Amino acid sequence: MTKNAAILVVFVACAGSGCSTTGDDSSATAGDGGGAAVGDATVAGDAGAPAVVTAAEKAACVADPTSCLTGTATTSRFTATPARVQAKLYRVFPHGTEPIEDQLVDDAGTWAFHGPDGGLDPWAHYYVDVEADFDSVEVAVAAIKGPLSVPSTGSAIAVDVPPAQLSVLESRTPGGPMQLRWALAHVYDPSSGAEIKNGNAAVTIAIGGAQVNIPWSDVDGGGVGGYYTTFSPPAAAQTSYGMTVSVPGRAPLSYQLAAVEPAFDGAIVSPDGDASVPANRPLTVAWSPEPEADYEVLQIFQSSGFATAFVSPQAVSPDQDQETVDAGLEAGSYLVNVSYSKTNCAVTADGCVQANTVAAVDITAN
Repeated sequence: MTKNAAILVVFVACAGSGCSTTGDDSSATAGDGGGAAVGDATVAGDAGAPAVVTAAEKAACVADPTSCLTGTATTSRFTATPARVQAKLYRVFPHGTEPIEDQLVDDAGTWAFHGPDGGLDPWAHYYVDVEADFDSVEVAVAAIKGPLSVPSTGSAIAVDVPPAQLSVLESRTPGGPMQLRWALAHVYDPSSGAEIKNGNAAVTIAIGGAQVNIPWSDVDGGGVGGYYTTFSPPAAAQTSYGMTVSVPGRAPLSYQLAAVEPAFDGAIVSPDGDASVPANRPLTVAWSPEPEADYEVLQIFQSSGFATAFVSPQAVSPDQDQETVDAGLEAGSYLVNVSYSKTNCAVTADGCVQANTVAAVDITAN
């Protein structure tokens, strides 16, 4: 038995003291690929807000540019002016992970991350999340860029936060073709920053020359809605995707997303396929390391009905090759998935394409 199931995880990044994630398996259907969606970034007031980027931080990046990630933040497609703009640096894609640095951009719209100890560590999977906070609404509009490498080119990274958060998931089983699984959009009013919900905007994605409607949906079953559609049967994956958002009273806005297909196939090392494992005992799942992956996610499903038994609480760094389910599994049959993700939130694009290769084994807990 094989199944590659999509767990729709809504990323919630707090501007205050921390981050959290919520997950749901309502989108899990046979043939879907494992993944985590980029969702809305919610601001919880000003408590614990970071300081504005300092002159010393910017000077350190001028003196040592290749050990730094620096850039600008703008909101040119909004007519409203945000009260503040915050930049956060992550070592791994921000799905449940905490930022390693965060700061408010200065009046010139500048941000600069140099690290506390003489420069950022060399790493090929940094992500920067820029959030524009409009005082009159509860939601900060976010733009994620990455993966970003250190040593860097030293060039400034220009981030223009769009009035839409867009995400596409592609996946494949090892050796199989990459296929388009779903598309998700959160849409915002350029005049206020407020999210446009309940189908009051029109969203489409271009697939094979045709415009496919992305309807409003209660994405996670818990009130966090968005414009969301699955492709059943899956469509052939593309190297880029065009999405169009139409808001009443405004000209449509067009966006482009770019995909990077994984050049590897992952594999689960243990437990072996069809293995028997002790029930209700800690279970460690190990997989082959893939340094070119941006992160991994472990998912375990009950074989009967494919309800979710476990999903990684945060993105697993590509320098980690195992994860332990501390509570173990109740007696029964299970499918174990490890999704290796190439998540491309290109600097020149307007959203993220997650391209996953999914390894799977069946096990029994006794």
